[in-house]
Amino acid sequence: MCPLQIHVLHLIQGNQKNRKGKYVNMTRQLWYILPLLFLLCHCVTSERRCYFSKISKTCSHASKCLLKADCSDRNLTESPKFNESVVQIDLSNNSINVFPDLPRSLLVLDISRNPLKQFQKNAFARLQNLTTLSIVNNTYGLQPSNLTAGIFKGLTRLTYLDLRGSWNGTAYPEEVLSDLVSLNALRINGKQKGFGVLMRKIHALKRLDISGSEGDCKIDCLHAGYFQNVHGIQELNVSNCHLTNILEGTFSYITNLTHLDISYNEELSFNILRNISKDLKNTKIEVLKINKIHCTFGVGTQIYVSDLKDLQNTSLRELHANSNRLETIQSGVLMYLPKTLQHASVSDNKLTMGMYALETANLVNLKTYDMSLQFKSHDPRDIFSNCNDTRNGYIRNRRPHESEGEISVRKKLLNDQIYRWKDDQAFEVYQNTSNNNQHKLMFPFPSPFPVPLPQRLEIAYFNTSTLHYPLLKYRIGNNKIKEIYAQDNVFYDLQGPLENLEGLEILDLSNNFCTNLSTFFFDYLTGLKSVKLNHNILGFSLAKDEKGETFKNLLKLKHLEIKYNRIQVLPKKILRNLISLETLDLADNWLRKFKVDLKHIKGLRHIDLSNNQISELPPGVMRELDEIAKSSNLTVNLTGNSLLCNCENEHFLRWIVTSTIRFGFHGNDTCQTRFSKTGRVLMSQGNEFLLVLERNCRSYTAVIVLFSCVFVILLTVIVCGVVYRYRWKLRYLYYMTKGRYKGYSSLKTKSEEGDYEFDAFISYADEDRQFALHDMMKNVEREGNLKLCFHNRDFIPGFDIAVNITNAINNSRKTICVISSNYLNSYWCMYELNIGRMESIYSRNGEDVLFLVILENCSSSNIPFSVFDIIEKKSYIEYPNDTEGDIIFWRKLRDPISM
Repeated sequence: MCPLQIHVLHLIQGNQKNRKGKYVNMTRQLWYILPLLFLLCHCVTSERRCYFSKISKTCSHASKCLLKADCSDRNLTESPKFNESVVQIDLSNNSINVFPDLPRSLLVLDISRNPLKQFQKNAFARLQNLTTLSIVNNTYGLQPSNLTAGIFKGLTRLTYLDLRGSWNGTAYPEEVLSDLVSLNALRINGKQKGFGVLMRKIHALKRLDISGSEGDCKIDCLHAGYFQNVHGIQELNVSNCHLTNILEGTFSYITNLTHLDISYNEELSFNILRNISKDLKNTKIEVLKINKIHCTFGVGTQIYVSDLKDLQNTSLRELHANSNRLETIQSGVLMYLPKTLQHASVSDNKLTMGMYALETANLVNLKTYDMSLQFKSHDPRDIFSNCNDTRNGYIRNRRPHESEGEISVRKKLLNDQIYRWKDDQAFEVYQNTSNNNQHKLMFPFPSPFPVPLPQRLEIAYFNTSTLHYPLLKYRIGNNKIKEIYAQDNVFYDLQGPLENLEGLEILDLSNNFCTNLSTFFFDYLTGLKSVKLNHNILGFSLAKDEKGETFKNLLKLKHLEIKYNRIQVLPKKILRNLISLETLDLADNWLRKFKVDLKHIKGLRHIDLSNNQISELPPGVMRELDEIAKSSNLTVNLTGNSLLCNCENEHFLRWIVTSTIRFGFHGNDTCQTRFSKTGRVLMSQGNEFLLVLERNCRSYTAVIVLFSCVFVILLTVIVCGVVYRYRWKLRYLYYMTKGRYKGYSSLKTKSEEGDYEFDAFISYADEDRQFALHDMMKNVEREGNLKLCFHNRDFIPGFDIAVNITNAINNSRKTICVISSNYLNSYWCMYELNIGRMESIYSRNGEDVLFLVILENCSSSNIPFSVFDIIEKKSYIEYPNDTEGDIIFWRKLRDPISM
């Protein structure tokens, strides 16, 4: 019992001991697969195990599953023993000497690249079910001595036999092969001598490969009798056989031939095309491959009408003529090609522009056209290849094998087909001559320039063909083209528009050294789904498109690539109408900011911004991407950018960490930060580093603002309190200063000796004017011989009231305030009282200047605090308002004034 069986049995026993129900299902499953495990252990007895897999994934029971055994590259010296359930075995690339004993049920066997020396006479007798046998590149080779007649007699069901690189006999092993009555495909080394009569027994043979690819084929010349005895084949491969000639009639017997490959016979040249085309006109040919039938280096080659004209009535669907140094095609050749042609390839040649290019419109059913890799560089060692480029000579306008009648037909076709574009318009092209004069050249073609294409063409390959043109205004002929690959050329100016290409879906213009993309180049390409503009220099051109006109008509576009274009900035509206866009690739540019409007692109799935110079994404773009991610599985590639992880863009890192978008960061992708000793932090550690940022980037702005506000409020309160507390002093100083420095002239300034102009300034309300101007003027001024200042009499007209009051008090020895209810209610009266107080405090060194006269009793509640304070601290006199009291009152009033 093998270790795998023992391990499984232990698992089963352990589960049986456990009575819990959750192990019941597992036990049943193990019992179910146990037969398969026993089978696998018995299948291999060698120490080097083979890899087994089920052929069908739907087999119902392990014991009924058919298996495939892969024992290749195991360095086996003998074959393992296999069970009858193994129906496919791969023993290739080992060291097996003797053909092994294999199960009867075997269907497919590959024993290639082994040093097989010996085959038992009945080696294949028991393999009656075998359908496929490969003995490719047997190390010692198969000889008539070890591959004897009758060895394959039991293989009545064999349909595929591959003996390439193994059969070393001088002729084909007809006696051995003739027993394979069901053989459908044979691959064997090509021999000089053709197939003998015994091969006629193999009626089922349809595919014959005698090529030198992975085998050995050395045939000088193919002749009419070579394939006479295998005339039932449909597919024939004689590529890489060192052929130098193919005679007429070689393929004439193979009337059912559909596929012919004569590629990589470099000494054939186009000389044999006439022979081949004559033979193929009586066949069912569908695919013809004539790749590299010229050597690599030499002058350009040409295909003539006579080479292919016999193909016009065939059913040819594919024509491959790659790597033939083909430089030009004679006008009229394409007109002779059959209307059934759907795929044509002339890649890796050196085609130049000619009238034949306009004849492609005759290939009405052509679907795929490949003219890529023109003027491609090749290995210089190929100069040692044998060449047979000599073509039969021509006389004047006559081509090889071309009669006078054929010449006239060709000329008529040219006249009828090419010059049908007569128009009043013409191109005007200027050409510099050697003497720097400009000559106007007129070409009889309209503008836009008409470009004829096959009407049913779907795919065209023009890539890597050294096409050096500006793409100006062209009108494409009626077509159904869907894909154009024109990368790796020099279309340096995409001016356009390209008219009549509304059905085009894929356009690749990468690596064209293009510096200009006009805003109307895509105007008619409304059906585009994929556009590639990589490896150009469109950064400056796209930056100018502020209105988003370039892609405005590409409503169906799903895939847009603009990599490697030196893009520094993209306008916000550059993608304004790309509502169907799914993939946007802007990798490997010089973008520092990405502020493109994306909110209208609901189906966006992938944005590649890798390898730019982006430090962060704007908040608006992040919001738009989050909104898009709600409805699609969005991926944004930001690898290889100069991402910043500092306090200023903490929100960006938080967005990367918390967003549902996949960013595709690799293990070594980093973010620049000042909070790390290395100056960088791995993006894979974004969650942990976000906590570091939160700790180091806590904002104290609110606290600072709060404390600042409190400080300002407190300062304002203090200042206001001080101003209010000293408001009268400030007013007093203000008006004193104003009067002194503004040029005011007071009533009369006091003298240098300290004399005052007035003995007293009388402050009274207008309602008490009678008392002041009559009683006081009479009893104080006249009788006391004193000079009083009354505002009704002594104020200077034209000056400010406040200035007059301040000057009057300043120039009076005393200030007499006549207190009454009217006085207390008067603003200017209270102003005079307070200025008088300030005068006594700040100008008279505390001298008693202010004197109150209470004219009438007032309620204490109506007396202001400032007046009440004076009444309490200083002496005052009340007006008695009687005859006896008046005499004493006026005397007491005159005494302090005169002091």
